[in-house]
Amino acid sequence: MSSIVSRRGRCASGERSISHRPEAETMLDMNGFETGLIVDGHTWLKALESRNLTTHTYDEDTADRVESEIRISYYPLLRQLYIKLKDEI
Repeated sequence: MSSIVSRRGRCASGERSISHRPEAETMLDMNGFETGLIVDGHTWLKALESRNLTTHTYDEDTADRVESEIRISYYPLLRQLYIKLKDEI
C-alpha cells in the first residue's frame, strides 16, 4: 500500500518513501485518508482498537463481539480497500 500511496502523492512530512520509518504506520494512515484510499476513519480506528484488544485477550465474550464487528463493520471496509488497491495495480 505504501508504494501506491507514494505514487499518489507525498507523505505528510514531504518525503516520498515511508516504509522504512518507525512512524510509517501512522503516516501511511494519514496518507490513506489524504489520498482517499481509506474512508470512514472512525470504523478503521475501531478496527485497530479491536485488534489491540484481542491480541492478548482470551475472553470468549470479547472474541465473539469482535468477530461480529469484523463481519458486520470491518470486512466491508477491507473489501472496499482491496477493490481500490486492485484497481490501482
